[in-house]
Amino acid sequence: MTQATIIRAKAQGERTTVRVLMAHEMESGQRKDTAGRTVPAWFIREVSVALNGRPVLSAQWGPSVAKNRSCSSC
Repeated sequence: MTQATIIRAKAQGERTTVRVLMAHEMESGQRKDTAGRTVPAWFIREVSVALNGRPVLSAQWGPSVAKNRSCSSC
């Protein structure tokens, strides 16, 4: 089942704060399975956002980005 990505942005002067909620099962590559084997890293690495065909945001993420959680204010 595909869930929507929620993007919220708030501009204050020259600065804009962007919050993103994406549904994705993240793995840092540091957890072990029940057999003691390391679970391979699997996480979102790049995100690009365009508005009217013009790039407005580019982000590079790493394994420390939080795993899905419920968000009552999103």
